[in-house]
Amino acid sequence: MRRTVLEEGAREPVDASRGLSVPLLAMLEPSETRARVFRRIQLGMCLAATVLAIWPHAVQLGHAGALWRDEAGGVREATLPDFGETWGMLPQASFPALFPMLVRIWSAAGLGASDFNLRILGFLIGLCLLGALWLNARLMGYRLPVLSLGLLAAN
Repeated sequence: MRRTVLEEGAREPVDASRGLSVPLLAMLEPSETRARVFRRIQLGMCLAATVLAIWPHAVQLGHAGALWRDEAGGVREATLPDFGETWGMLPQASFPALFPMLVRIWSAAGLGASDFNLRILGFLIGLCLLGALWLNARLMGYRLPVLSLGLLAAN
């Protein structure tokens, strides 16, 4: 049993054995309410980190301008008339094989006609990465992707 005293001028009782205020001790003791509050704080942090990760993607989408040289080269390689030519250019390509294939499919669907439309592809890839972090956390048995979003933020 704790012995509490009301010190002169204090607004709340103080645990005489530890010198801590009683509400602070209540915060330090494990409880269902504290666990719920902690989960809500984690959820808020994960949602904020996700929004903060989406924000630079959106800014880049709206203000990036024309494609850079390596991006333009990747689009050129991906949109060669014959798939065999695209496959043959992969050893000299500046991107792994998956990206030119995605650009090829995106362009074949009629969505790669302009630089902005190609930037939308990059934006969607970034959103899919964030979605994959959330899905991976769920599939691995965690409620939230705290570590994954933290590592992404540190990158």
